[in-house]
Amino acid sequence: MNRNLMRIGMVALVCAFAATGCTHKPKPKSDENLPPIPQSNDQLGPLTKEVPATPTGPGQALVDLATGQKFVVHFDYDSAVVTHDRETLTKVAEMMKAKNDLNVTVTGHCDERGSVQYNLSLGEHRALSVRAYLVGLGIDGSRLSTQSFGKEQPSAQGHNESAWRENRRAEFIAR
Repeated sequence: MNRNLMRIGMVALVCAFAATGCTHKPKPKSDENLPPIPQSNDQLGPLTKEVPATPTGPGQALVDLATGQKFVVHFDYDSAVVTHDRETLTKVAEMMKAKNDLNVTVTGHCDERGSVQYNLSLGEHRALSVRAYLVGLGIDGSRLSTQSFGKEQPSAQGHNESAWRENRRAEFIAR
C-alpha cells in the first residue's frame, strides 16, 4: 500500500509539473502594417551616403568633411597619452573654432582586455587627455564634456591586436 501511495504521489507530481510547464505562445502580430521587403537593390536606395556640408547634429559623431570619416584618436596599449592622430585633434579644434555653437562630448574607449572597472577608468582618462589637448589648442573647456564607455562599445570585432588597436580610441559626439 505504501508503494501504491508513492506511485500515485509521483504521478500527481509529474502531472502538476507538466501542467505548469506548458506555456501559451502569443500569436504573431499581423504583417499588414509592415512596409514591403525590398526585392532588389534599386528599392534600397543609394548605397553610399553623401558627405554632410556641415558638422553632424546633436548626438551624432563628428565627421571629417573632406573624407566623410568619423574623427578618431587612437591610443597605445594601457595608455591615455595622446601620441597618435594629433592632426585629427587639430581638425576637430579648427571645426570647433569655426562653429562657435558646436559643443562636443569626447568618448573614451578601450579594448576587451582588463576588467570592466579598469577599462571604464582608462576610457575616462583617455577622454580627459583628448579634452586637455583640445583646450591646449584654444578650445574653451566648457564646450567639451567627457564620457567613458570602457570596453562596452568596440568598433572592431575580434580578439587580436588589429581589433584591439582599433578599439583603443576616443571619438567625438556633437551635443
